[in-house]
Amino acid sequence: MAEAASNHPQNEKPHYTSQERQTLALEMIADELLLICGQLEIIAARGAKVRSRASEPPLNDASEVPHESENGIIRGAIETFSVGPYRYTNLEDARAQLRRSHRSTQREIQHLLNRKLG
Repeated sequence: MAEAASNHPQNEKPHYTSQERQTLALEMIADELLLICGQLEIIAARGAKVRSRASEPPLNDASEVPHESENGIIRGAIETFSVGPYRYTNLEDARAQLRRSHRSTQREIQHLLNRKLG
């Protein structure tokens, strides 16, 4: 149908048949319905997030954290420790990584000094 429109001068409107106009109108309606459907999915997803957040109790204090829900799911907070790009749930593991990092850094410094002096 684009060919039919390109054969006409710019100031002259293309003459479509009744069936072509119906087809164009239905295609436009289908495109609009797809856009509306996509927007409705986004709105529904946002609503589900809001509803799920509203059903969760606030976690302001450790004493307020429920220990068990009605479904038998236990909720708890996990403390993490970071050493560089690594994350640990055990403090001793994090300390060990820190010691390894320091030893590695000291070896690298010693290696650079030896290269520069040697």
